Amino acid sequence: YVFAIQTYAYHNHPADALQVVHDMLSTRRSYPDGPFFQPTREVFRGLFLGFAKHGQRKPARADDANVAWTWDRLELLLDALFQSNAELHLTERTLWWIMMGVKRTTSDRSISAQVWWKLKAHFHIPTRGRLKRLHLAYGDEPALKDLEEGEAEV
Repeated sequence: YVFAIQTYAYHNHPADALQVVHDMLSTRRSYPDGPFFQPTREVFRGLFLGFAKHGQRKPARADDANVAWTWDRLELLLDALFQSNAELHLTERTLWWIMMGVKRTTSDRSISAQVWWKLKAHFHIPTRGRLKRLHLAYGDEPALKDLEEGEAEV
């Protein structure tokens, strides 16, 4: 599943990538692994790569609306990431791809900052290399209370 998702995302086939995710999530596993496959960091990484590489602010054509790598789709994926029960240790590259996907799909700097702050609240993010540049660009996270109250929702 992971290889197919990553390949489809890399080659700009979002509908196919999402179909494989759907198939994966609805496939039964044998005991003791649990009833269904769950998304892993590699699945998320593949999809975030698609947004970083092919993201667009709006679909190129009206008929592309259902399959485009747009902010609406990325926002749903980010929600799934933050709600995931799996212990995901995202790599620096995946975190970078998330932020590049946000940048490609929205021109709103405050949305980028909110995503960054939320990532920092959920994951250990080292402040070195290119992630340090993101930290410098978006600053310190707001109080977690603000995130919970919805002031800085993604």
